[in-house]
Amino acid sequence: MTARHRRRAFGTISRLPSGRFRARYTGPDGARYSAPATFDTRAQAEAWLVTARAEVIRGRTPIPEGARLTLAAYLPAFLTQRAAELRPSTLGLYDRLARCFILAPVGTGPSVVDLSTVPLAQITTPLVRDWHTALLAQFAQVTPQSATRRTHPARAWAKASGIDVPATGRLPRAVLDAWKNAGHPDPARRTPNAYNGHGRTQAAQAYRLLRTVLSRAVEDGLIDRNPACLRGAATAPAPERKPLTPAEVSALAAAMPPHLRAAALLAAYSGLRPGEVFALRRRDIDLSDPTNPTVTVERTQTRTRAGQSAFGPPKTAAGRRTVAIPATVARALADHLDAYTAQGANALVFTTPAGGVVSAS
Repeated sequence: MTARHRRRAFGTISRLPSGRFRARYTGPDGARYSAPATFDTRAQAEAWLVTARAEVIRGRTPIPEGARLTLAAYLPAFLTQRAAELRPSTLGLYDRLARCFILAPVGTGPSVVDLSTVPLAQITTPLVRDWHTALLAQFAQVTPQSATRRTHPARAWAKASGIDVPATGRLPRAVLDAWKNAGHPDPARRTPNAYNGHGRTQAAQAYRLLRTVLSRAVEDGLIDRNPACLRGAATAPAPERKPLTPAEVSALAAAMPPHLRAAALLAAYSGLRPGEVFALRRRDIDLSDPTNPTVTVERTQTRTRAGQSAFGPPKTAAGRRTVAIPATVARALADHLDAYTAQGANALVFTTPAGGVVSAS
């Protein structure tokens, strides 16, 4: 769906796919200028253009918004606008990716790239490529030894930024002040799990977030095209996973605490995710037909931003589904329901020994 434009004597107003309105005009210098934000109504956009025209007549042509609005100013506003439509866990992930990989310097030595201070209009595809390359290089250089060794974050930041500082001892006041002015970045915190195979995954996640943010900037009229168009950067090679044999599944279930053995069998033979397994209620289990026992997934376990367990719908409509289960799993579930699950249709199938929610993480 494309934006709809209405011709005017001065400037244009476009209705965006989101339903909001964007106001733009071409100045006497030939540059294109956009309102600093989109509007709820067309009348608000028209009022902005009236004011902008008066400024042009007075000779006060502003700097194009995309030429002065930095990524550090735009990205947090993007997350705030999306907060109501995202899961708390997803919003938390985006916030971490933004703080650690997009709005913080990445890379090592002279190859450090910092996107945070760059105006949106100056973010180019080569710059995005440099950032992505530096991010991958940063992950590649982390080892188990370096990941567990803790140094002062200001010292780590200085080294990552190419500033020559001693390995030990008191840091110069100028270095500490520069670190504070940079927002107290902590490179050690930016690279958890990099050495155990998650580096490329986190790089792909960060790239996808950056691409989404810049797509919104295009919609807002702040830039003309999305520079985040690197082939293959949005995906990471999935590690090969060898499925367990039936004997291995049985051994795994036997090693679990008694109140979780049926959960292990169900997860192995149904394909349900841990969050879906531990969100099941008694009413979601249908063992009435011995020839077709099923489990219905209507919700999953999530986490709030405070780290507390919560339940919500699956991310997509396809996540709501009914899954057939083998007879052996059905028998294990029947025994489990009798021994461990409270009465009532909404009782959780799997709980802790004290009756609490089993964490999926």
